Amino acid sequence: MRIDDWPLNQIMQLPDWCFGQQFVVSCDVTVFGAVSAWDISEMRLPDHCVIWQLSIAWLVYGGDTCYLRMGLGHHLPATVAQMSANDNLIADLGRYVAGQRQFFGSQTRYQEVYPMRRICDSQGRNLIVEATGAAGIGLSARVGLVVSGVPTEVPDWLVSGKVNVQ
Repeated sequence: MRIDDWPLNQIMQLPDWCFGQQFVVSCDVTVFGAVSAWDISEMRLPDHCVIWQLSIAWLVYGGDTCYLRMGLGHHLPATVAQMSANDNLIADLGRYVAGQRQFFGSQTRYQEVYPMRRICDSQGRNLIVEATGAAGIGLSARVGLVVSGVPTEVPDWLVSGKVNVQ
């Protein structure tokens, strides 16, 4: 049965297996000193997708004033202003600073994992990660998103409540 005309809140009530295969989109970025560096994922996100998990693996060298920003865009930024022009990846996760969401590294080595089931209207953009260090401090981070597409059809029996047994 075609469900592409269903509202997203109704589609999000379907069982997990209806969303198909999940895959990882990731960025890896390293910076030393009071500068910023960027990485862009090789793979574009589907136009409409579901984010199942966000994972950040940190390695901070010498302090806790380094931070990451994550966004959606088509091109690798070369300046902080270009990164700021991109949409935030997840609008309400991280510390809100000057119109952007930031994630601060506070330990030497650790991993943050955020399980979720969140719709993302990526419009075919890529994941972009910005890392910003501080004087005498370095940061290395790997950001991974587990995503899937949004289903456009499901078996008839799922919607009707009847299993077709032969």
